[in-house]
Amino acid sequence: MARTTKRKVGRPAIEFDLEIVEGLGRIGATAPEMAYVLPAARSTIEHRMADPESDFHKAYRKGQSLLRASLRRKQIAVAMAGNVTMLIWLGKQHLEQTDRRDTQISLTSEELTRMSDDELQRLIDGEVVMVPRDRR
Repeated sequence: MARTTKRKVGRPAIEFDLEIVEGLGRIGATAPEMAYVLPAARSTIEHRMADPESDFHKAYRKGQSLLRASLRRKQIAVAMAGNVTMLIWLGKQHLEQTDRRDTQISLTSEELTRMSDDELQRLIDGEVVMVPRDRR
């Protein structure tokens, strides 16, 4: 019996310049945008991206990581320059700060009965109601 060598079927694999792929990751390019720039079929790009072990996938992810790091660096610089909105947003993202506090109030039934209807309604509406100590 004669030995046959197995031949690959289909087109040869496209070789991409991984520096360009990384650069596309740095700007957050989508698969259709990458397909236009490289040039290759969108399905080819999606196929390469689907394999986390491929050099293509790794180069793109490296670019994305550099993009995220650059954005963070710029956001922090803007915040430190005095942009209050950015300071607040970064505080929420990195310091677990929030706009609102959930507070539980424990009142006895006797304390509730001493409150006026207006005070009770304001309490229900979520407003802060100050009850003088002598009424407690």
